[in-house]
Amino acid sequence: MKKYGQVYKISFDGGIYVGSAIGNSFGRWAAHVRLLRTKKHHCKRLQEAFNLGGITSFSFSVVESKIDYSEILKSEFDWSEKLCGINARPSKILKHSIKLRIAEDILAGIPYREISKRHGASLGAISSIKRHFLD
Repeated sequence: MKKYGQVYKISFDGGIYVGSAIGNSFGRWAAHVRLLRTKKHHCKRLQEAFNLGGITSFSFSVVESKIDYSEILKSEFDWSEKLCGINARPSKILKHSIKLRIAEDILAGIPYREISKRHGASLGAISSIKRHFLD
C-alpha cells in the first residue's frame, strides 16, 4: 500500500510553524493542541504564543496533500523555507527523517526491539513515534 502525507501550517501572531504528517494531518494538529494545553510543546515560540493568546489565536491549514512518503521531508522543508517558517532548519529535517524511518519499520511489522537496535532509539521513543505518526 502506497503511503502519502500532507504538509500543514500553523499560523499565529508571530510566525508560521510548518509540519508534516503521514496520513491525516488533523490528527497531528490535535496532538499539537494537546501539547500546547499541557505546556509541553517542543517549539518554544509556538508555546509562548499559545500561552498569550490561547487556541483562538491559531489557524491550521493543509498547504499540500497527497505527497508521496519519499518526498514528504523535502516538501516540508521547501514549504517552511517559502513561508519563512519558524522551524525552517535542516537539523529538524534530519531528525524528522529518522522518525519517518522508524515509522516505516513499525508499519512493516518489525518488532520494537529490532527497530531500537537499527536506529538507536529507546522503546519509549518508538512508542511515541507510533503515536505521533500512525495513530
